[in-house]
Amino acid sequence: MPGAFGGHSGTLAQPSIAYPPRVMKLKRERRVVEVRGILNQYDFMNLLDDAPADEYDFEARMIVDKLRKATGEEDVPRIIQAVFVEQFDERQDDDAVRAAASQIWALGR
Repeated sequence: MPGAFGGHSGTLAQPSIAYPPRVMKLKRERRVVEVRGILNQYDFMNLLDDAPADEYDFEARMIVDKLRKATGEEDVPRIIQAVFVEQFDERQDDDAVRAAASQIWALGR
């Protein structure tokens, strides 16, 4: 029997919330900063000794954008590898990528 919100009795369906574009942009920017922090921690390309802290901003933005289509944690290492291959033409260490991916996935979507 359907419940008050269209779900089955005893479960509540979450109403979809339409956030204003400004709020969505702020949420995306916060997520980019979080992902950049993880990329900086791993510094896959060993750039940060001679580069600014925002060196991986573009890659972080690409990863955040691609995460929208991720269906599970197993997608995240593929996304990271694809971004670094696209940007630097180089695969990264699989163990380090999996560790970074786990941290990125833990941030939530």
